Amino acid sequence: MLPLSAATIGAETRPCDGGQPGRQWCDASRSFEERAAALVRALEPEEKAELLVNDWAAVPRFDMPPYDWWTEGLHGVARDGVATSFPQVIGLASSLNKTLWGLVGDATATEARGKHNRRDGRRNHGLTLWAPNININRDPRWGRGQETPGEDPAVNREFAVAYVNGLQGGDSTYLKAGACLKHFAAYSQETERMGLRAEVTAQDMEDTFLPAFEAGVESAHAVGLMCSYSAPSFGGGLKGSNAADGSTTPSCANRELLTGLARRKWGFDGYVVSDCGGVAAVEARHHYTSGRRETVMAVLSAGMDLDCGRYMRQIGR
Repeated sequence: MLPLSAATIGAETRPCDGGQPGRQWCDASRSFEERAAALVRALEPEEKAELLVNDWAAVPRFDMPPYDWWTEGLHGVARDGVATSFPQVIGLASSLNKTLWGLVGDATATEARGKHNRRDGRRNHGLTLWAPNININRDPRWGRGQETPGEDPAVNREFAVAYVNGLQGGDSTYLKAGACLKHFAAYSQETERMGLRAEVTAQDMEDTFLPAFEAGVESAHAVGLMCSYSAPSFGGGLKGSNAADGSTTPSCANRELLTGLARRKWGFDGYVVSDCGGVAAVEARHHYTSGRRETVMAVLSAGMDLDCGRYMRQIGR
């Protein structure tokens, strides 16, 4: 459970209004983990399937409102409606001012909370911000380099820590907003991006593509990771280790990347979401799996939690 405190406007019924006897997830004396586990146990399989995708459906019998995990926050939350649009990240990073980066993150989280107070469940009105983008901008022809801190792994690392700390705040119990490091990993090409084989040496992976993600997890404790469309030669998954046969494994099905490295080695303790359409691409573009059942098994067993898309919603139907 992500302990994101939330305010509301109006007289709507909320999941724990009035104490709700028998609902253990409303018992504030229990830990967040216990309350989340109690809620999951109470859900029917069809309801659980609805919670495997980014745009959660409401659960009326528990007064649970809809929620969309997809909120952009790279340089503000102005993608939907009025908000401050800060300079693009490549410009912010050029200042080399870590204090500034943190302040922009903090202001972005404040305005995200303002939008979330409507509690309408709409995209870009949530508290789970899919930012920062800390990919390496190796070639300006990529077309998305303005989203990133640049080509220097050290600058990207420092930006990740400062921006995540700003977004998530300094409260020891509650997050101001939830940061999500993206796109994990070895991703900086749009051409054929959903089926890209990212053949990267182990040294380049360690020296170039991973440091910002490692720092974002270990130092800033980001609560989210977004697995990329690419299939890196690093790692392995349902079909074994890439090192054994020189193959590649899609990031969202890459167990060595998501579980072995992020969760076990770095201590990541948050959620992993696919890039949008990334789960379907494991089968349709990478041809790593055959059929919905094997695809869902591949990504969930790898350590992915949430599908940005509709692919996994079908498993409960």
